[in-house]
Amino acid sequence: MVKDLKEQILKLSKRIEEEFGIEILEELTEFFEEEEYANLLLDIKVKKIKLFGDKDELSFVGFYLGDYHITFNFEYGEDEEGPYYDVEVEIINV
Repeated sequence: MVKDLKEQILKLSKRIEEEFGIEILEELTEFFEEEEYANLLLDIKVKKIKLFGDKDELSFVGFYLGDYHITFNFEYGEDEEGPYYDVEVEIINV
């Protein structure tokens, strides 16, 4: 199951990167540590997951998974070490 989950996360990450140009593999991996969401991902084909997001400013990307509307909100900034971004996940049960 762990291998299958990793494959599903990688596929979803690649779809998001292709559509929105942003790499969020690390954030997805952390998010799907929750068993409830991991099981939902394992029960669906990644290509059937509906994606949404802001292609212009890349302020958010998300997807629908079961009864959940999952959004990764990005906040960009720069400090003495250079540019960075923070991610906050918003989950809505619809």
